[in-house]
Amino acid sequence: MKKPAREMLDVKTMLQDSRFEVARLRDDVTLLPEKSNYRVYALRSDPYFLVHRGDLSVETLTLDFNGIASDDERNFCGLVVDGNLTVAQWVWSEETDGALGLMVSGDMRSQNLVVGGQEIWVKGNLEVAQVLWGTYNHGELMVEGTLRAALIVQDDYRIEAGRGVVAARRLDASTEATELKRWLSADCFFDDEEGLYRQAAIERLRDSKTLLRKPLPLPTHSPLALKATASSVEQLFALPVLRTGFLSLRVEEADVVLSARGAVEISHDERHCLLMTLDARKQLAVQWLDLTDPRSKPKPVDKRTPKAFLALRDVYWPLVVTEVEKRALTAPEELSALAQALKREVSVTRIDRIMKLAMVRERYRDSHATTSHSGYQRDGRLFAFTLETEDTGPAIEVLHERDDSLVEPFRKRGDPLPLTGHQFGIVEDSRGTRRTCIRYVSNTHTEGHELDVRSRSALYAALAAWRALWAGVFDDNEAYLRGEHVDD
Repeated sequence: MKKPAREMLDVKTMLQDSRFEVARLRDDVTLLPEKSNYRVYALRSDPYFLVHRGDLSVETLTLDFNGIASDDERNFCGLVVDGNLTVAQWVWSEETDGALGLMVSGDMRSQNLVVGGQEIWVKGNLEVAQVLWGTYNHGELMVEGTLRAALIVQDDYRIEAGRGVVAARRLDASTEATELKRWLSADCFFDDEEGLYRQAAIERLRDSKTLLRKPLPLPTHSPLALKATASSVEQLFALPVLRTGFLSLRVEEADVVLSARGAVEISHDERHCLLMTLDARKQLAVQWLDLTDPRSKPKPVDKRTPKAFLALRDVYWPLVVTEVEKRALTAPEELSALAQALKREVSVTRIDRIMKLAMVRERYRDSHATTSHSGYQRDGRLFAFTLETEDTGPAIEVLHERDDSLVEPFRKRGDPLPLTGHQFGIVEDSRGTRRTCIRYVSNTHTEGHELDVRSRSALYAALAAWRALWAGVFDDNEAYLRGEHVDD
């Protein structure tokens, strides 16, 4: 008798269902994509996979190992769907440190996807009608086609899509709690904390309840291409935010200017500059310019172009596209709410309170920019402090290591360890009124740059840096007073 089209699917039901065969990866490695981690790293552990030949349509799919008999010594690693996969309600894994993998050779559709702890690989397109929630760095989602979702929540989770990502909202759970609360049900958060409560979200799905606080339509527009081509530049300049005038922004260590006429200028460290121009015939010219040489003229980018200029095209341009798209999707009230949160949490009173701590006044009182041994580290961040002088007000720096791909092409031999982050300081205006000043800084540029209040990403990052400081600085001071070692 044929199985119903809709069903609740987990590893136990699959093992009992004749439509699913058990395959040993060692006997047929072509079951998985060539670059799948299971194929590259797991062959030694002799993995097994459940395989469904043809399209599969189910009500729900659970990617946990519950249901495998204790005496079954086979090392099951995942499910392979050799066709399209349609899930009417949800796909989830409660375990985020080792769950059942999922490989789909065609397209995949689901109402919700709450996962972590495994590799999910979709060779076609992936569409998530409501919430895609990925948790923890022991899992990743790879989509060879287009990924389309209403809301994407990334909680230390890697997502890649070969043909781009389209989302009405795409948020980082570690920095964007304020915005998450606008869209996710209150049940998805701990009662007394900002943090997400993943298990409660799964319980809502189990009870057939939505994770969204209010409806969020699935976007229908095409994804923005990240590669620097004539069509991708034209697509970017079609966004409303770029149709008139020009847009200037800062992306990591680069200053970017985009004009409505289709011209792009990306400059880095006042040394390297990339020029991209889209002419009337829709042809893209890409040139590089050495800003340290006043006699230098723009040269076409080719195989002989220095790697720093190629990095502006290949590494920074995708970041520019992503930042412009975020600005196009950001509502004014969202920016206002973030600015108010920064103003409320980063105050003169709070900075003064931190600067009066014993560990600051007695030990950690020189900024990282002036000495490589000042400050202390916690949870991957460096906290450094500068006391008030006659000429300058007090300042606190919260720094972290930068992505290697953003650093190495520009780094000179002997340059200090590249760190970047934020400075929270106090300045006086012409009337002697003390106010806070937040700047984006790095240890290679002591002055830094003013925080871009038009950028959602910049505001969120500053808020996350301050919260990381505030969450532990008083406990760190208590540890210092007890004579304990404060550094990680």
